[in-house]
Amino acid sequence: MNSKLIVAIAIAVLIGIGSFYIISIISKGKVTGQTIYPTEPRGDVFEGVITNMKVSPGTLNGAGVYDKSCISIGNGLTKCDAGIKTDEYGILNFNYIHNMGIKPCIAPGDKLSIKVTNSDGSAIVQRY
Repeated sequence: MNSKLIVAIAIAVLIGIGSFYIISIISKGKVTGQTIYPTEPRGDVFEGVITNMKVSPGTLNGAGVYDKSCISIGNGLTKCDAGIKTDEYGILNFNYIHNMGIKPCIAPGDKLSIKVTNSDGSAIVQRY
């Protein structure tokens, strides 16, 4: 083969590789599609009962204050009490059962959404 042809092919390959490399660097971190923002929290979900006061059905926002009384009840499950501070009711005691290996306890400072499902205090708490 002609040495000029080999040099031309080598240059074309290097230009192709270089172009691919430059394009990959430029496109890093760029959004390539529509960004969808969640309208609700997407963290861990806990089901349980508010035990220290009567609350009305509805949705509240709050923050974790304490985690106590965690007792193993078998099969990897733990029964815990979490304190959740809300503007509407002050501190709610939320008694719930969860698998700590899958989702950790509600911790102080956790941002939470509390959906009280009925007047007996049943609630679904979701961590942000």
